[in-house]
Order: sequence, then structure tokens, then C-alpha cells
Amino acid sequence: MGLDDQTRAELKLAGASWVEFNSPMSKVRAAAICGFAASAGASMLDLGCGYGKLALLAGAQHRELDVVGVDSDALAIEHGRALVVERGLEGRVRFEVGDAGVHAVPLDVAVSIGSSHAFGGTREMFASLRSLGVKGAVVGDMVWTGSASSGLKELFGELPVGSEGLAVMASEAGWVLEDASLSSMEEWDKFEGGWIEGVRRVGTIEAETFADERAEFYQEYRGIAGFGWLYLTQQVGGLEETRLGARGLQETNEPKALLVTQSNHG
Repeated sequence: MGLDDQTRAELKLAGASWVEFNSPMSKVRAAAICGFAASAGASMLDLGCGYGKLALLAGAQHRELDVVGVDSDALAIEHGRALVVERGLEGRVRFEVGDAGVHAVPLDVAVSIGSSHAFGGTREMFASLRSLGVKGAVVGDMVWTGSASSGLKELFGELPVGSEGLAVMASEAGWVLEDASLSSMEEWDKFEGGWIEGVRRVGTIEAETFADERAEFYQEYRGIAGFGWLYLTQQVGGLEETRLGARGLQETNEPKALLVTQSNHG
């Protein structure tokens, strides 16, 4: 569809505004991420935070956390700052305009969900996150979960296979794996369905066509391109085998009980 950049951006904004989180992430998963951050340290850096919905949730659920969200989209950051005031989270949550791939803030836990492109790729993301010196990280990124056509491979590019492949990349960068999982089909269907509905509600012919194209594309990649999740901590004293063992990792669709042992600050 031949949309100009402005219209396309507005329709994407409409889709993202309608979903709870702009990724296939349930409330249970979001709460687990926030809990991991609170258990691993006193501060959390959300790189590529978008509207900042996860950052806002972390600040609301864990009052001891100092939360910083960073995104290159100035309008999204402005929206997030307004919500900070609306929800009374001043002093606990703040948002900054910046490039997730080069932003460096000395915080305890880094979160990067769907932001590997900002680092130049998935491997580069793991290396960059580790260079921040954080105690832990939560990563959510695209992976293959089925046999992809050449067309899908061209569209999505090189992706690791399952959360196992994502875990191997993290381990090679020196991270210790604490937990791993995949977004469930329920999470995917709710996310894509909500996103498409948000676009349709714009009510224009362009929006309807754009929503139809998105729905068709989702059916093409549904169950083939997935979303892997890793909970990571810094490795001490050289490369060791991850605690869950990347070679024996079993895929699950829900967050497992986290194995974090660090004390909660604050």
C-alpha cells in the first residue's frame, strides 16, 4: 500500500496505542520482568521503551525501583512523561529521548524488548548490554519457531532458532542465563488482534486497508516467527555454562519461577 511516511507513522501509533504492551507480552510476563528487576537491583533501564508502559508498571509495582525509559521517539517519550505525572510516579520513573543502542546509564538492570535493531543486531545487543556493567538484563527478541519461507527470511532477516538459539548468543557474550521462555500463541493473538483493531478504529479507508494487510501478514508468519525471552545476570570469572544449561534448555510458553538470588535493595 502506497502510504506516505506521516500516514504510516500515525497508523502504527494508533495500533501501538490500543495494545497494553507493544509486544506479545501478557500481564503475567510483564509482572515477572518487573519482579526480576526489583530482585536484581534498585534501578532499571528500559531501552527502546516506546510509550513506557512497562517502565510505568515497574515504578508502580515496585516503589523502591528507580526506573529510566529511553526511546528515540520524542512523541512517545512526551506521552510517557505525561503518564508519569498522571499516575503520581514523579521521582521514581523518568523518560529520556535517546538512541537505545548508544545510551549508557549506570543502572542495575537493563531491559531491551524488540530493540536489537538499535544495536545493530542481536549479538551486538548482548555485547552492548553487558558493557553497561549492569547486574542483570531482560531481553525479548524475535526468533524462529517454525520453518520459514524464503520470503519471511528476507523480511525478518537472520533470527536465532527459538529461545535456545537466543540463549546461546547471550552465553557467548558472557551472560548467565536465569530463565528463558517463548511468547505463547495467546499472547501473540491478543497483541496482533489489539494492534490491528487500534488501526481499524482510525476509521479511514487507508486505515482499513493497512489493518487488512497487517492481518494477512500475521497469518503468514503466525507460529513461524516467535518472540523469545531471556532473564540474564552478569557472569563472574570467565565463560561458564549457564545455570539452566543452554544445551538442555526446555522451551516453555510461560515465565518460569525466577532463580534470582540477589537481595532486594531499598
